[in-house]
Amino acid sequence: MVFRVPATRVVKSLNSQILSIDGPAGSGKTTVTKCLAEKIQGASISSGLVYRVLAFICNEDSELAETIHNVNDFKSAIECLGFKFRNGCTIKNSKNQDITEIFYTKTIDRISSRIAKKKENRLIVSGFLAFFVKESWAKNFDTIIIEGRDIGSVVFPDAKWKIYLDASVEARVLRRNQERDGAGDDISKRDRSDKDRKNSPLVVPSGALIIDSTSLNLKEVIALILEHIHE
Repeated sequence: MVFRVPATRVVKSLNSQILSIDGPAGSGKTTVTKCLAEKIQGASISSGLVYRVLAFICNEDSELAETIHNVNDFKSAIECLGFKFRNGCTIKNSKNQDITEIFYTKTIDRISSRIAKKKENRLIVSGFLAFFVKESWAKNFDTIIIEGRDIGSVVFPDAKWKIYLDASVEARVLRRNQERDGAGDDISKRDRSDKDRKNSPLVVPSGALIIDSTSLNLKEVIALILEHIHE
C-alpha cells in the first residue's frame, strides 16, 4: 500500500512522546540528540541524516533513485542497499559496520541541501520519520527525539516538547570545521537557503524553548533540556 498521508496525521496520538530539536546548521542538534537519547534512554533520529541517505542514493545509484516515488519506495531502497539506522544518528551496512561517515561529504552536503527544497522529497522524509515514531512506540520507548529544521514547525507541530537550538554564526562555523575541515565554509549560505526556501523554511516552532548554545557546553545544554522536560 502506498503511503500518502502526512506524517503529522499518522502519529497524532503519539505526539505526547515526541521531543523535537530544530535549529540551523552547526548548532549542535545531532550531538545533543545523541547524548540526550543516551541520557534518558530514548529513541532518536536525525532527519538530516535521512535526507543525506536519499542524497547518497541519488548520487551513487541513479537507477535505484528513479524508483523512489514515495516513502515505501525509499524504505525498499534502503533495504536493498543493506543500510540500517542505529541509535537514530548512525547507519550500519549489512555487515554491521558503521558507515555513517560516507554520508557526510561536501558532495552529499550540496545534494541533500538541493533535494530538501523539493516538496515531494520532504514528504518522503516526513513519512519515514512517521514510521520511525511508530516503530519506536511499538518498542516501548517513552521519549522519541527527532532533530532537524522543520520538525516542531511542520512535521510534528503537536510534539509535547520543542527545542530550538541556536548559536552564533562564528561558533557554528568553528564547530563544523572541527568536525570536518572546511565544512563550515558554507554556513551562511546554508542559513539563507534554509530560511528562504519555499517548502518548510527554518523557523522557530511555536512554543519552542530557544537555547543559544554559543557559550554553553554540551552538558549545560542537556541540563537545560532536561529541566524543560521535567517542568
